[in-house]
Amino acid sequence: MDNRNLLVFTVYLIIVTYVFYKAYQSLETQITIDLDTVSLNEELVANDLKDIVDIDFKKLKPSYQLDEVKTLKIGIKNKSPEESAITIRVNWDESSITNYEGNVSRLIRLTKGLAEVPQKQVPSIIVANQKVEEELSDDKDLGGNLFKVQKLKKAAQKADPFILRLSFKVSQPGAADRTCFINCKLLPKKLRWTKALVIALTPPPKKKA
Repeated sequence: MDNRNLLVFTVYLIIVTYVFYKAYQSLETQITIDLDTVSLNEELVANDLKDIVDIDFKKLKPSYQLDEVKTLKIGIKNKSPEESAITIRVNWDESSITNYEGNVSRLIRLTKGLAEVPQKQVPSIIVANQKVEEELSDDKDLGGNLFKVQKLKKAAQKADPFILRLSFKVSQPGAADRTCFINCKLLPKKLRWTKALVIALTPPPKKKA
């Protein structure tokens, strides 16, 4: 091996070592958050909402630093056909999120210009075949962490879930309104080695000029 090839190989080895080191570091400081879809489907079936409501968390980040879980993005769709005239109201003041200290906090729907926790929130109205996407916090501190870092770290080690409890009012012509509560179980987990490696190899997004 000549000097040029040796130099290239040495640089390559340094880069590979650095990438693996960064991936290893991220295992201690990053987590993923996954929706328990089986549990959610059981909730929807039990409340006779399986054919009416679809709930997703598709805009969750691929990974989170332990100290950056400040909001959660949720999508809620009224799957019923337009001719059914079924309307869903999401009552945010009756919706809540658990933490890892035995407390339950009111969910806050973040809207443009919201600077402090509102005393009362307007429900989200979802007509047939329409969807809303919302960013949620809690009523402890807008912009603050949803969970204490050490509590979240311990929860991620055990995949101990936290729960978003959503309050729905379903209205349909010719039938009495009904209120349902749906528990969305979300599982924080330690970042897997393979995912950490992918993140370490992915270049950061370019900043907009």
